[in-house]
Amino acid sequence: MRWSVEIKQTNLTRRNLSDLLDLIKFTLIDGTRCLELTSPIFDICTTAESAYDVAKKIREAFTGPSHVDPTFTLGSVIDHSVSPPMSGTFVELTGIEEAIQSGNLTVSAVAPSGLNSAEVAQWTLDNEEQKYQTTLEHQRSMFEPAFVSEKASKMLEMLALKDPSGEVIYKIYELAEGTSSDRKSFHAQYRISTKDFDRFKDAVHNPKVTGDWARHANPQRLSSGNPMTKIEAEQFVRSIAELWLAHVRSTKSPY
Repeated sequence: MRWSVEIKQTNLTRRNLSDLLDLIKFTLIDGTRCLELTSPIFDICTTAESAYDVAKKIREAFTGPSHVDPTFTLGSVIDHSVSPPMSGTFVELTGIEEAIQSGNLTVSAVAPSGLNSAEVAQWTLDNEEQKYQTTLEHQRSMFEPAFVSEKASKMLEMLALKDPSGEVIYKIYELAEGTSSDRKSFHAQYRISTKDFDRFKDAVHNPKVTGDWARHANPQRLSSGNPMTKIEAEQFVRSIAELWLAHVRSTKSPY
C-alpha cells in the first residue's frame, strides 16, 4: 500500500460505506485517526496530489447529484512509503455547508401473527437485512453511475429537478442517446418505437402542444396524431433514463 486517504466525516454506517466502496474497487480500513480509503488504484499514483484527485471523484459520487452521503468529507492523504507514514493535507475553498436528503428508503413491515419470541427475533433480523439491501440497491443505482460517468452525474442532477421544463426533459433524453446519428441503434436497444418517439417530440418541442413548457417558441407541424402530455413525456424519459443508468452501472471503472 502506497497511499491512503482519510474519511473525516460520513453519515453512512461502516458496513454501508464499505459495501458501496467495494463496488468501485476501493477498500475501507482503520486508520490512526479515522477511517481511510485504500485501493490499488491509489498505488499507481505517483504523487499525493494525484491520489487526492482520485479521492475527490469518490467524494463527488457521494455528495453530488446522487445525494447518497452529502456529509462525506475527505481528510489527509497518507504516504505509506515512508516510516512512520506521513500525512499531507489539501486545503480546498469549497465544501459541504448543509446536508441534503440522502438516498435512503424507509420500508416498514409488521411481523406475522402467531410467531413465538425466537421466531419474532429471527423475523426482525431478516426484515432489517432486507431493508438494508433495499436501501443499498437504491444507493447503488445512483452512486455507481455517478462515479463511472460524468454524463450520468449530469443526468442525475437533471432528474432531481422539480417541475423540469421540456428543454430539460429533452436534454435527459440526449444524454442517454449520445448523438442523433446513433438514434436507430439506440431506439432498437431501448425498444423505443417511432410512434412513441414522434409523440414525445411533439410534447417537448412544440408549443402548439405544451405551450411555454416546450423547447421551441414557434409552433411546428405535428409529427403524430396523438402527442404525449407533459406528464407522459416526463415518464417516458424517466423510464429511458432508468434503463440507461442501469447500463452505465455495468460498465467498468474509469480507472
